[in-house]
Amino acid sequence: MKILPLILLTISPVTFAESFLVQGEIKHKAEMKQVNTVMKEQMSSMGKLFNSGVIDTFYISPDKNGRAEAIYVVNSDSEQAAKNIVNSTPIMVKGLADFSIKKIGSKLQGGNNLNDEEENEYYLLTSNWIKAYNPVKHSKVMEKEVNFTIAALNSGEIANLYLNNPKGDDIMPTITYFIHADSLEYALDFSYKSPLYREGIMDFTVTYAGSKVSL
Repeated sequence: MKILPLILLTISPVTFAESFLVQGEIKHKAEMKQVNTVMKEQMSSMGKLFNSGVIDTFYISPDKNGRAEAIYVVNSDSEQAAKNIVNSTPIMVKGLADFSIKKIGSKLQGGNNLNDEEENEYYLLTSNWIKAYNPVKHSKVMEKEVNFTIAALNSGEIANLYLNNPKGDDIMPTITYFIHADSLEYALDFSYKSPLYREGIMDFTVTYAGSKVSL
């Protein structure tokens, strides 16, 4: 099991063709006074993107130096278009932050909302295929995996889920989840319950995403 400092999941058709995971952080050389000055404008910009459907989820967590790290999903037709959206935000225009971007595929339906006052921490889970999937041999375990995922969506454990289906029929899709969890242990325990994990077919990378931000 790989563990990194970040968290994610989602299901249902969207207007945009693809979803992209953006992980941004304040530059270590950036002056915090300048960062704080531009932050109000940054959050206003993010709010407008959220309300227009360009951003559909946004999380913030402090890094070890107390500076904010942000994780959010941008819906766009291409990676370059998604990068252009990120680069147009005030904090990027001022050169105060860096970001990485990764295609996570099409958004599916989100899970039921839990009370954010009770569980306001989120983790990102990204699937890693360990074995080649055999449709005949593994059909029963896949059925169990689908039922497990649906149950987690209905219970609200899964907040969002994304499916990245690469080109080529012989390549299995990558699944990315945002889940509600109050600790890393809980997030790991959730991944251990996956039928595909139990059968040694799939593993997960677990990353702390932080607290959900209302935009």
